[in-house]
Amino acid sequence: MGCADAAVVAANCSRESLIAFTNGQTGVTNPERQGLNAAILDGIPPLNILKEIPEQTSQFDYSPLWDIHLETWTNAAVSAGLNVRQTDFSAAAEQVTSGLATGFRAGAQFGPSGFIVNCPVVSLDVNPGG
Repeated sequence: MGCADAAVVAANCSRESLIAFTNGQTGVTNPERQGLNAAILDGIPPLNILKEIPEQTSQFDYSPLWDIHLETWTNAAVSAGLNVRQTDFSAAAEQVTSGLATGFRAGAQFGPSGFIVNCPVVSLDVNPGG
């Protein structure tokens, strides 16, 4: 299974890492809303975090194959109101190092969850003027 196998360390994985929070804040108008629970309860996107963003550089680092890393805020972080929206992969991963979050289920090791999503970027550039 390679990179998606949590038991395998793959720093130079050809798949893109994605963090999906499992228990972020909810509420359609809440600016801190994020996570799979928010997507289910609020009916709008979960605001997941990709490690790389597609852009043309000398080396195209983006991959359409994503390793899903499920991240769960600790009860202490939720109680203290520290479970705020994350927008940067490294900062979100740092929440695990600092003890504010874990893998899924609560207390599990953080890393690839064992499943892969195939989600290529699709762009339709239309020139309405001709």
